[in-house]
Parts: sequence; structure tokens; C-alpha cells
Amino acid sequence: MATERALVIEQPGLLTTVQDLGHQGMAQFGVSPGGALDRKALVLGNRLLGNDPGDAVLECTLTGPEITFASDTVIALTGSDFGPLLDGQAIPMWEPVAVETGAKLSFAPAPKDGGARTFLCIAGGISVDPVLGSRSTNLVGQFGGYAGRALQAGDRVPIGESRLDRERILRRRLVSPIPTYEKTITVNVVLGPQLHRFSDAGIAAFLDGPYIVTAKADRTGIRLSGPVIEHRDGADLISEGIAYGAIQVPGDGQPIVLLAARQTVGGYTKIATVIGADLDRVAQLRPGGAIRFDAVDVARARAMTSEYLLSYAENAVTEQPGLHAMKGTKTMGGWDPNGVIRVLETAERVGVTHLRLEIPEAGISLALDRASSTQPETTDRAVSADDGDIVVAAPVLGTFYRRRSPEEPPLVSLGDRVEAGPLVGLIEVMKTYYDVTAPVAGTVSRLLAEDGHYVEYGAPLLHLSPER
Repeated sequence: MATERALVIEQPGLLTTVQDLGHQGMAQFGVSPGGALDRKALVLGNRLLGNDPGDAVLECTLTGPEITFASDTVIALTGSDFGPLLDGQAIPMWEPVAVETGAKLSFAPAPKDGGARTFLCIAGGISVDPVLGSRSTNLVGQFGGYAGRALQAGDRVPIGESRLDRERILRRRLVSPIPTYEKTITVNVVLGPQLHRFSDAGIAAFLDGPYIVTAKADRTGIRLSGPVIEHRDGADLISEGIAYGAIQVPGDGQPIVLLAARQTVGGYTKIATVIGADLDRVAQLRPGGAIRFDAVDVARARAMTSEYLLSYAENAVTEQPGLHAMKGTKTMGGWDPNGVIRVLETAERVGVTHLRLEIPEAGISLALDRASSTQPETTDRAVSADDGDIVVAAPVLGTFYRRRSPEEPPLVSLGDRVEAGPLVGLIEVMKTYYDVTAPVAGTVSRLLAEDGHYVEYGAPLLHLSPER
């Protein structure tokens, strides 16, 4: 009986979907292009594995999933560094990694950089059936990908057959330095097409910035908060087609950057469009990140975008030669001294805590055993403060609410006594609400987070004085 080639989803993370390069040429029928929000990460991940550049991958947003592999394969993780762990050991980003049947992939509780999305690329790609020429998930239309939805616990996601043998894949590396993801970025835009609908003061405010990414951000677009952009003749116009990166400004004067899964038409004035070279960086911004805009002309935008596209062309990946014993030297079973050094350097870089390397032909026996500096971060949010109180911390990043709705009273107030387990707050991110519960019984002694304010993962929300 053939081994099932699949990924088993144990925990789905905040939002994990199947994505490729999207539904191209379908906007005339009202179908959003969609696809991966960081195309460079998708294409380079596929190139590292010998896949077709547009093969389907898993796009993971803000938190990573927990996955068990039902078969041997090779993976590459690209995009933002979510702290990937294979069977509890740290593994590198942007490199092929061999995976054995039954291995478990997990991630740290929050990204280690300023990015919002990591991509799990698989040798052979994700092999769900294509819909309208793409395997991408359209969440609004509820089609494509895996059952037209985000992945859920218990899903078994099929994967394809690798095009290259494992040893060749494991020798593949990027030619250039890996991309970096910052929390504050400056992006280039071409002004217009409705520039005449904005006052001089409004245009100046837009270019001065900065703007902060709000929690109202998803695959369709990013709502920003910052200096108000003033209109001349109102914000509305007859609906027209919308480009990827178009920046709409509704009546409140706060811009919205539209992303790959945007609607196909819209009726708000557009002050500018993000150039193609900067779309991936914009889509990687997390809530709380900051952005400024610089205006360039069309010729400059085209030149910068052409250069960017070349950065993930076919020659962006190289295949390192295999290691062989040199003629006239003592055999090392395919190893040379530089190979041993590379193993030790890689182990140091990714935080391996236990390693034994035996090469009997060369009389080499090396062992590494040290305290781990890269163990998974705990998700237990019951942390003790210096005064003995229990700190209730944010389990995810997002907007914190102390009440279920504006009309209802706060879930807890200063001095309230609570049992272990009840709801003490809510965190909203990407239109999904996550419970914040009391880890122990006690009395609310401090309220640290304001109602309706953005909080990072791990931020202290309130203190509980435990019962003695």
C-alpha cells in the first residue's frame, strides 16, 4: 500500500490557507486575483525545492500552524521568521530541510521580525485540485484551495511528488541575501489616478505620514491610521477597476492599501498606487507597523519593479556541488574538512543543542551537548509579577476589548473577584475574536491595557492577586 503524501493539520494557526500565484485574467468576471501576498517568498521557496515557481504553498498569517507529515518530504520556509521548529528543534528559514514521516512542525507564538506571513513550501507543491486555473483559496467566494476555506484541525492536505531527488534539493541555496521584514517601512508610489480630487494639504499629509497599520487588515487590504487626507470634492466616484496596491481614501480621510484579494471594482477616490517592487513588503506589515510613502514617476516605478522581479528569477537559486573525497587523500566517505566545519556552523546558527557526528573512515567522532537557547516559547500566559500577582498577557496580537460589545459593561473591573477560566477580555485580529481568560482564581488588582487599543503578543493586560 502506497504511503499517503499529505500534511496533517493538528492546529491551524490564526489563518493558514493554500495559495499560489492566484487567478490571473479573471477580474473581468468579478473574480479577484488573490494568491500569495508575498510573491517573492512563494517563488523563491518553490525554486529552492525544484518546484514550478507558481506551485501552491501554505500561507500562514501572524501565527503558524502545527503540522504532522504523513510522508517523507523536503520543505522550505520563507517569508517572515515565525521561529519554525521540527520535532522541537529550530530549523533555518530560506533553506531546504529534509522531513521524515511522522515529524511535527510547529512555530514560536509570535513572529521574530516585523513580518506578518510565513510560507510553508513543499517539494512537489500542495496538490489540491485547481479551480478556475488556480489552487489559491478565495475566502470571500469560498472556493479554491482546501474546500474554499482556511485550514482547520484534522484536515489532511495532499502534496505532490518531488521533481528532484532529495540530495539535489538539499544542495540548493539562494544566491542573494534573504529578504528582511521591518516594522517600519517606506514604500514608493505613483500618485493618482484621482489626484485632482485631493487638496494640496491632503497630498502633503499623505506624503508626510507616517501611517500606522490598524487591526482592520486582512488579505483584501490594510486600513491605515494617521494624518487626515483632505478631499476637494468628496470621496465617492463611479465604481471602476482597482489595481493591486491602489490606495483608496474614503470620506474619513484614512487610506486603505488594497492587496491581492481585493474586490475587482470600487467607488472611492485613489490618491496613489504602490509600485510593484514594494507590494510584497506592504503585504507583510503587521498591525502596529508603520509606513511612509514616497512619490516616484512611472519610468522609475517600472525600472525598480523590473529589477525586483529579477531578484527572484530562475538564477536566484544555485545548486551547491556534492562533497567528494579528493584523489590522493584519506577517504572521508564523501566528507572533507570544510564539510565538517559547515555542519558545526549550521548547528550553531540554528541552535542545535545535541549533535553527534561519526565518520569512522576518517577517525572523527564529535559530540555537541549544551543547554538550549532556542527552546519553544511557552504559551502559558500565567506569569508571576514581582509583587506575587499573576500577569494575564495577550495570547495573540490584535485589538484588546474589555467588553463583548460597546453596550455591555466590562467583563471585569478593578477589585472584581474571578474564578479560574472565565472570560476577562477579547482580542480581535483580522475579524476573528480570541478569548482572554483568567488562568487562576483571584482579584483584579491592576488594569493595564486600554479598551480598544492595539496590543502585541505577550503584552500585559491585567494583574490578578491570587487567593492565598
